[in-house]
Amino acid sequence: MILQIAFELVEENMMTRISAPPPPKDLIEQMKAQKVVPIIGAGLSKSAQIMGSYVSALPTYYQLLESLLERSNLEPNVENVIRVLLDAGEKNPRALEKAARELREEMGDYPFYKGIRAVLEPIDAHIQESMGHKLLRMLNFRRILTTNYDRFIERFVAPDFEVFTARDIETFRMFLAEPERGFILKLHGDITRPETIPFGLSDLYRHYGYESDGTKLVADPSVATKLLREFLESTFRTNTVLFLGSSLSEAEGYARLLTNLVREWGGSLPNTHYALVPKNVEASALRGNLAREMNIKYIEYEPDQAHSQVWEFISYLNAGVYDDKPQPNRKWGQSYLPSRRVEYLERQLEREQTAHCVYFLTPSLTNAITIEEELIATSKQKLEERFSDIEYIEAIIQSMTQRQQNLEARLVSGDLEVHVLFLETELSKAFDASGEQLRKTIERYTYLLKLIAYPNLEVRLIPRLTAQELRDNYSASFAIIFNDTNSNEYPESDVTIAYASQATVNYFEIHIIQINTTEVRDRVYQFERFWNSAIAEKKTIQIIADLIQDAQRKM
Repeated sequence: MILQIAFELVEENMMTRISAPPPPKDLIEQMKAQKVVPIIGAGLSKSAQIMGSYVSALPTYYQLLESLLERSNLEPNVENVIRVLLDAGEKNPRALEKAARELREEMGDYPFYKGIRAVLEPIDAHIQESMGHKLLRMLNFRRILTTNYDRFIERFVAPDFEVFTARDIETFRMFLAEPERGFILKLHGDITRPETIPFGLSDLYRHYGYESDGTKLVADPSVATKLLREFLESTFRTNTVLFLGSSLSEAEGYARLLTNLVREWGGSLPNTHYALVPKNVEASALRGNLAREMNIKYIEYEPDQAHSQVWEFISYLNAGVYDDKPQPNRKWGQSYLPSRRVEYLERQLEREQTAHCVYFLTPSLTNAITIEEELIATSKQKLEERFSDIEYIEAIIQSMTQRQQNLEARLVSGDLEVHVLFLETELSKAFDASGEQLRKTIERYTYLLKLIAYPNLEVRLIPRLTAQELRDNYSASFAIIFNDTNSNEYPESDVTIAYASQATVNYFEIHIIQINTTEVRDRVYQFERFWNSAIAEKKTIQIIADLIQDAQRKM
């Protein structure tokens, strides 16, 4: 029942997808200067999914309250009153807030918060990071603010950061005194500590030092409230704030609260701030007020079902900010949009030219190990379906060819070790072809058997798994590249991952290279698990040889 209420099926969007707008140049410059502080809203958490599904992870506010009401065991007449408010709340945020307040009062604080955890913890146990989380992690923000009380930011974006809430007074003071230390401030509490969560609009107003109706300040606010207000004012006055995952509409109590805060701070703020928001005509009045009072500029996008434009915008930020070269023993990350695919391939080639070992995990046999003529012909056909610039297509093909030539030459010379994993199901599918296509398949895998004769190349097949299952569960495909650091102090390898990600055929494609990051560590672990459970090399070779022999008899 929890899953039915908490999840929303993300249906395939058959409409033409509209890309995210590029970030303003000033925002990019502020990012380079490390002057940007993000405020992360619920929208980013919504993009996380349960592993192996297209089901969104977190319930909406309405769904959460509905789930709590169903498990509340209230008297029927009380439940009916709250049900009426809740149903009205689908279109009226104030009715929804009243439903939340009544439900909490009737259930009592302890059962209410226990119920919230009962709904969210099963989700948290099976959640996987979204592309938005991966890309956000690569931006290396010095500090992150979030209105979410889930644990996704600290798990997926900044696992090394200290995490605290606005109620943690001494920790708050410590980090205010040490501005260079990275931290995550959970503005509205943490699900593991229900007492830190201001649930409902009235509670939220009190959290920031206002009377429950939000009209005026309380006479004697707590120390925690004073610290929170002072910190936010300082943040907005001395940094560029970027809202991500927030709609800044009437439905968000925090958006309404911001107008109160800036009024207390004395009006218009000196710095320009930015908010990535979905287009919403009904939110124009509130947004207009925030734009005037807080100097916020809106970057509006036309959302698809999964709001993938948020991920795309973050990738634009990353592609524009981090263009420095990797340094030995350091973490490094860069995303590349389709228009920069050549740069991505050049960076990957640069790492592979000096690598001592490369792992490939792909659904079908990696294009890095193929016949050059076939690589050029196949790639050209696919690229012409996506790009119109002939010179750009040729540059991509040239980079791909250079990678193929480098791997072959280094395999032959014996100074590169290569491990290749791909799916038995995709191998069988390749040999289901006929005519000229089957001839090309025979030629390609005969070439693979020739290379396998070199002791530094090993190939294994993953049994049973389909390409779709591999993409859904493990975000394949990727290459893991091991490079010597050439340092006596750090004798271990730098480890690189290079991969392309695409949510569906309607979504944008993003190429990513990361070095020495958490993502790299996880992919190495993933590869080793697959490698040790895959079909052994000897049997893999026999399967390929038998398929070639059977196919030759058909020709």
